[in-house]
Amino acid sequence: MKTLYLHIGMPKTGTSSIQKFLLQNPEALARQGYCFPKLPHKYPYVYNNRNAHFMVGKLYNADGTRNKKLENQYLQDGLTNVLLCFEQFDNVILSEENI
Repeated sequence: MKTLYLHIGMPKTGTSSIQKFLLQNPEALARQGYCFPKLPHKYPYVYNNRNAHFMVGKLYNADGTRNKKLENQYLQDGLTNVLLCFEQFDNVILSEENI
């Protein structure tokens, strides 16, 4: 059975430390059948280790308006990346504080 783990946490509860550990140990996770995908897109002021940010992230144009087209593209890319992980692993872990 395929399982998606969604890790969320309140500020100052160690969420960032867990994310950092997961990001730094892909081989150990893979041996146990887990994937913590490193997603390709960057969001301003968001650490790379928050790999579920594509589900809630907002992007803005230079004039301050939301770029919903790019947000949707990032969402689709993130979901595609998760599906690709499921092709190789039974377990995928995503983590984001803002959910």
